[in-house]
Amino acid sequence: PLEVVAAVSAAVGPERTSIRFSPWSPWQGMRMPDPVPTFSAVIAHLAQVHPDLAYVHVIEPRIAGIEDADGVFGEESNDFVRKLWSPRLLILAGSFTRDTALAITERDKNVIVGVGRHFISNPDLPTRWMSGAQLTPYDRTTFYTEGPKGYIDWPFCAECGRT
Repeated sequence: PLEVVAAVSAAVGPERTSIRFSPWSPWQGMRMPDPVPTFSAVIAHLAQVHPDLAYVHVIEPRIAGIEDADGVFGEESNDFVRKLWSPRLLILAGSFTRDTALAITERDKNVIVGVGRHFISNPDLPTRWMSGAQLTPYDRTTFYTEGPKGYIDWPFCAECGRT
C-alpha cells in the first residue's frame, strides 16, 4: 500500500490521493491476529512521508465485510489510527447512527463520518437526521443490483417538513 500511495501521489498529487483501510475485518480471510502494529506502521509512515494526503478512511471494527459485527470484536478500536493521523482529515465508516456520528465528530474535529447503507434507502438522510424522522430500512439484497430498487423508490418523508 505504501508503494501504491507513493505512485498515485506522484501521478495526481497527494491532495487528490487517499487510502481506505479495514484493519479489523475478517472478510475473505484478510484479518490478521493483531492488526495494530502493522497498521500503526503504515499510518505512521503515511503521516511522515505523505502528510498532505486528502484523507485516510478507516472502517470501524463493528463491520465484518458486508455484515454488522456489533459486540463481536470487544475492545478493538481505531483509536490508534486517530492518534497517529491526527490532526489530518480522517473518515470513519461502519454502522454509525445519527447519535454516534454526532458524538465522534463533536469530539474529534478532524473526523468525518461516512454513511453508506442508510443513504441508499434514505437519499434524504441529512434531512431525516436533522428532523429526527424515522429511517427507511435498507435491504442489503438489493444493493448493486439491476434496477432502481432502493435508489429512487424511497418513501416520502412526511416528518421532514419538505416536499
